[in-house]
Amino acid sequence: MQHLLLDPKEVESEREVVIEERRTRTEDDPNGFLSEEVSSIAFRAHPYGFPVIGWMEDLKRLTAEQLRDFLDIAAHELRHPATLLKGYAMTISRHGGRMGRDTWFESLKAIEAGADRLVYVVEELLDVVRFTRIIEMYESEEEAVGSFR
Repeated sequence: MQHLLLDPKEVESEREVVIEERRTRTEDDPNGFLSEEVSSIAFRAHPYGFPVIGWMEDLKRLTAEQLRDFLDIAAHELRHPATLLKGYAMTISRHGGRMGRDTWFESLKAIEAGADRLVYVVEELLDVVRFTRIIEMYESEEEAVGSFR
């Protein structure tokens, strides 16, 4: 995904598809809307509080450049541990019978470390999303309080 070229027209077209999907499943569906609202209140700083497809405001303002930057970073950060896991798993599956016990366990430890790194990267991505949501939440609350002054 490095140097990914995103046609702004295609991004806009896909954005409209996603917005329409969100509209039909959440905005226009009382059960979907209520579920999302309850989750956002009950799980303010937890991933359950954020809709998988995203908030409508975010969908509307996301640019092709922001999308490309996110995809570049995510792909880079996820590629390394995934490649490590695959390499060690292939080594074990192809040569495991000829590997010494110590080498076998070293490979398993490397797989475990790679899996831990992958989990860490995903958790970091989720933390960024949570942090962004919390900032937006407080900014909107400040705007609301400021309008009463």
